[in-house]
This record gives sequence, C-alpha cells and structure tokens, in this order.
Amino acid sequence: MSIDEHEVGTLRLLMDEVFGPRNSLGSLVWKRRSSSAMHGTPLSIDHEYILAYGYDAERVTLYGLAKGMDDYPYEDERRRYASTDLTVGMGRDARPGQFYTITNPRTGRTYPPNPERVWRFWPETMARIIAADLVIWPDETGGRMERPRYKTYYDPNTSKPKPVSSWIETTSVNDREIEEDESEYDVGVLTSGMTQEGGKLLQQIMGSKVFAYPKPLSLVRSIFRAATRNDDLILDSFAGTGTSGHAILDLNREDHGRRRFLLVELEPEISRGITRERLQRAVDGYSFDKPKGGTAHVAALGSGFRYCRLGRTLLDQNGNVNGDVPFADLGRYVFLLETGVPVPKRPRKDCALLGVHRGRAVYLLYNGILGDKRPAGGNVLTRAVLASLPPHPEGTGPRVIYGESCRLSEATLDRENITFRHVPYALREP
Repeated sequence: MSIDEHEVGTLRLLMDEVFGPRNSLGSLVWKRRSSSAMHGTPLSIDHEYILAYGYDAERVTLYGLAKGMDDYPYEDERRRYASTDLTVGMGRDARPGQFYTITNPRTGRTYPPNPERVWRFWPETMARIIAADLVIWPDETGGRMERPRYKTYYDPNTSKPKPVSSWIETTSVNDREIEEDESEYDVGVLTSGMTQEGGKLLQQIMGSKVFAYPKPLSLVRSIFRAATRNDDLILDSFAGTGTSGHAILDLNREDHGRRRFLLVELEPEISRGITRERLQRAVDGYSFDKPKGGTAHVAALGSGFRYCRLGRTLLDQNGNVNGDVPFADLGRYVFLLETGVPVPKRPRKDCALLGVHRGRAVYLLYNGILGDKRPAGGNVLTRAVLASLPPHPEGTGPRVIYGESCRLSEATLDRENITFRHVPYALREP
C-alpha cells in the first residue's frame, strides 16, 4: 500500500489491526518527485511510503529484481554471463583480509587491489574463483578494462529469495552502484522512476493528459518482480489507471510467466475510459508523437483481459436474494459458485438447466423459471417440477439443483443422483 506522509501513521494502525503487528514486513521509501521549495514549508516532502504486510510474515518470500537473459550479454563455452564487479565498496582498514594482489595464471600479470576498495572474496575463495576461470582479466580483453571483473552466469532456476532493501533507488542511479550494494550485502535493490515518469507514459498511451500523478510503471513493476512468480494472482483494489495490470502484462512477456491480475476501479468513467483503454492499448501496441518530431511505435505485449461491470447486489441486508436480480445474473453466479468456472453460455430465462461441467449438470429454480410462481411450483423442487426439468444433456450423471425448498425425500434424491442446495443459504458460501 502506497501512502503519503500525512496518513502513513493512521494506515499503519489500521493494517496492524487487520493483519496483526507481527505480520508487518516494514516500509519501503519511494522518492516520488524532485525536491521543491514552492510550498514555503521547512521540509520538501518528496517521498511516499509503501507499507508491506503478509498474512504470515514468516512465510513471505521476496526475490529482488530477477534479471532476464538480456542482462547477460556475453557468452562462453558454458553459457551466457554478465561482467560484474569483483570488488566491494570498503577500504583496507575495514577489510584488511580482502586487500591483496591477484595474478592471471595464464599470463602471469598481477593486479594489486584498488586503493579505495577491497576484493569481493577472501583469498581462499578467490583462489577457487580464479581456478574455475570465473575472472575476466583486462590483459585478455584487448585493453577494454583496467581491473579484473567477475563472471556471473545466467541461470533462470537459481533466483534465490533474499531480503529487499527498504530504500527504492531512482532509475537514474548508476547500475554499478546498485550492483555493488546487492553483491556486498546480498540484498535486492528495487528501482523506480518518479510520478513524472508515470504521467509521461500514460500521456503517450492515451494521447493526452487524462490523469494526475499516476504511479510510474517502473515502481509497480519492480515490486511485482520481487514478490511474484509463475502463476501468482495479483489483486489491486484501487486500480486507477491500470498500472498494475500493465506491469503484469509486461512481466509475463519478459519471463514467460502466467501471472494473472484482478483490478477493481469504482469510478465508471475511469474504469471505462482510462483503465480498460490503457490495458487494451498495451495488449495491442500503440504509437505516439515524439517531442522532436516523428512517431514512435510501442510493440504489443499480447495476452488479454476480461472487462466486467458490477451488477446488482445479489443478497439484501437480510441475506435474501435481491428480487431485482435477473435470472441470468443469478444463474451465472450459481454456476461459477458450483463449478469454479464461468457458465458456458448465457442462461435462458425459460430454462432451469444452466450447463454441465465435468459430467455434473447444474439447475436453478428461481422466479418461476418454469412458468409457475406458486409456492409449490417452479421455485420448489417437487416430483412434478423434477419431471418437467430438462434431462441431463449427457444422458446420465449427477445433478445439482438450486431452489427455495425441496419436497423430495433423501431417498428420492439419492436414487435420482441429485444434490439439492437451498437458496439463499447456499449462495453465502465462499
């Protein structure tokens, strides 16, 4: 949850009440804008807080920013690798045991340590690193380097969990500085642009400025890269411009993941005109005019999404079915509740059979679906109603019937292979 300086204290108390204080992971600090002195206040509040909680803090796993194959530009007889720093940002006084000279065994050339830094490994470990040919030597690269570097090989299966720094670096920070921190302290460092980045991107996608201060894609993307894998499901209850969905689509394209997202936006104008439209353009690709002339084309991310509108409230305050809910809407909900999948086609208002899933036929008796609204008629399962129901489409198989009440005995239900579910009580199940 992202929150500014004014409400972070209140939000923390609320989240402690919901999740429990022990499940607080801590706060990340995100610099959302450049410093400004226009407000005439002693402090320029340029950051926001991102509060992180888990249902069970002891089971939370974070991975930092997992790198893709494109981040490993070199290749040898083993596989692709990246050239990374062989030193850490500490001086001789702090780490005297890591201040020593190393030698290229093939050429005999020696390399003293950097006066301002020390080697990344202790001498015994460094000897094994050199023997395994994991050092890139300057005298073997044609003069492109001054100091030895370390080979870090690409392996998509070894993204080990690690602590993530609570300080979110700006994307303008040198990659080497981030790499040093990650190597030295074995942490993941998230990166993000500021709100200006989010506004610029949204304007490019939509063609005009349609929303003030949207979250930058890089911020949300960094968090999801650190926290999600494979087929995780991401819920954003305050979708806004759809940055979360855009980030997931982008990540799935990058690492071939199967993440899914559920976005909720209560303002119809925003959900229709911005959230949905942004995601559609991200899926299909879009173009925008460059500031200095010409047109830029952004490739399609692919995949897709389903856009749904909130229907009428299903149950009233007393737990009864809302009389204004049409049969088709209730039928869709009943089938999903029973089977876990959407109904194959829109329920007909003159047919109690909703559909079949894995051999199980699902029926709904509601609002006189059989043309008889008397108490003993279409909403109540009687022998006459049972005889009038459409047969199981597959000939035989179990049937699940939802209705207001049932006049059949347990023996009859067993003999007919019927499970009866009482409306509205059965609709309250999670």
